[in-house]
Amino acid sequence: MRHTLLEHDERTGWALVYTCPEAVQRYCVCYRYDKQAGDWAQGHYTDDLLDAVEMYRAETGRPIGATAIRSILADAERALRPLVRRAFEPNEGVYRLDDMGSYVSEADFESYWDGKPEWRRKAWMLADNGAYTEADVAEMSVGQIEKAYDDPCFEPEYAFYTIADEDGYC
Repeated sequence: MRHTLLEHDERTGWALVYTCPEAVQRYCVCYRYDKQAGDWAQGHYTDDLLDAVEMYRAETGRPIGATAIRSILADAERALRPLVRRAFEPNEGVYRLDDMGSYVSEADFESYWDGKPEWRRKAWMLADNGAYTEADVAEMSVGQIEKAYDDPCFEPEYAFYTIADEDGYC
């Protein structure tokens, strides 16, 4: 396959390549990339460069970077902000999004994150939520994000899961 090598991590064998402009999914995060043959064993294909870079960084253990965390935060804001409500069903599961008391239903929150890598939701929850700043999360690898989120000492300050009261209010 005709392609352009964008980056190759010889330590792990992963590579990031641009396949060709005619391809539906133009970027590939390739496993067991052979520089001399210009071929790979398998890969994750996408048409989104940011997704490709995030996947590549995740596979190689590199920090996700400022662009990735900004994108995760902005995309979630755009998707979840219109779903904010004041009232819910009694005892309904809800997520608080910020320090302003904005809440969305558990179903809406989970629906937004469904199909996305779990580490993105964890990165969103960690950023500016008590223990870590957005910049701190940008400097973390996917493994470090998972570890920080799963740490029993992490207690989110502003964004968290809770339950509406018996009248449906938070």
